[in-house]
Amino acid sequence: MKDYKIRIKLKSAFGTPWQSDTIFGHLCWQVAYGVLDLTIEEFLKPFLEGNPPFILSDGFPVIIDEKNKEINEEISTVPKPLLKMPPMEIEDVNDYRMGKKRKKSPYLSIDDFLKLRRGEILNAEPLDDPWELNITSHASLDRNSFTTGDSGEGGFYDTEEYVLPQKEKYRHIEPAVEIYLRVEDGWVERVGKLFEGLSTVGYGRDKSVGLGVFKMDGITEFDGFADFEGANGFISLSTMVPAESDPTDARYRLRVKYGKVGEGAFISVDDEGQINPFKRPLLQMEPGAVFRVDGGIKPFYGRMVKDVVHGRENIVQNCYSLAVPCIVGD
Repeated sequence: MKDYKIRIKLKSAFGTPWQSDTIFGHLCWQVAYGVLDLTIEEFLKPFLEGNPPFILSDGFPVIIDEKNKEINEEISTVPKPLLKMPPMEIEDVNDYRMGKKRKKSPYLSIDDFLKLRRGEILNAEPLDDPWELNITSHASLDRNSFTTGDSGEGGFYDTEEYVLPQKEKYRHIEPAVEIYLRVEDGWVERVGKLFEGLSTVGYGRDKSVGLGVFKMDGITEFDGFADFEGANGFISLSTMVPAESDPTDARYRLRVKYGKVGEGAFISVDDEGQINPFKRPLLQMEPGAVFRVDGGIKPFYGRMVKDVVHGRENIVQNCYSLAVPCIVGD
């Protein structure tokens, strides 16, 4: 399998984070709509059999490098791995603040990440989280009284949107995210077609009101994640659920995914006969998880999760992880 980097230009705010399992679900709908010469059953078969033809990472933001803007105005980011870091020496309040920033920072530059995974640096320059959360308030009206009063069905509610804000002097640089792709021969063009198809309908929640607009900006080869002598573990770059056979010596952060079935599937019925658009809650590992491995490192770990929707066995969740070999210290 070869590695590539997919660059996506963001044309609007987004209501749904760029998580690998969610991205894959959107691509499945493109298959179902006929973008490829495969049925959705044919497309999913190798994933369900444990031989996925491609693996996606989460989508990571591209940020502006204001320190070296004349040389390189953009920095590709990846999640900060949960490798064991030596403690910082604190001599003054600035060191203390930098230590807190390093601890909380969710991202590293790709250059620092590649050095860190090989043990070439012990600490890396922290990067602030560039995503900005906007909250928009709405009012829904009771159709009988045309008010938002407490006695009716009307009311107030908020929605959340994620944006990569632009500074005025960098207006010529469009906000972007990058997704890493590990793929078998013959599948790069297919994955590109799926993303192109997805770009025509939008990504995530509230597409009908203008969220989730993006444009494909190319797929390029990437050779930074190759295996190397001395690697004894891997860093996950995807939203992951481990398989039973995966290694258990790990450092990770967890989140609970409250997924929703796609708009073309809608209906599941719960035990009480009620229509339910939600998937079962799913406990997942966030990107940046680190696993120690005995023996050779595989290109991917994780699994397809079944039984995520009551009564709908054909609906599954892709929780495979793109594995980047690394050195895990004691």
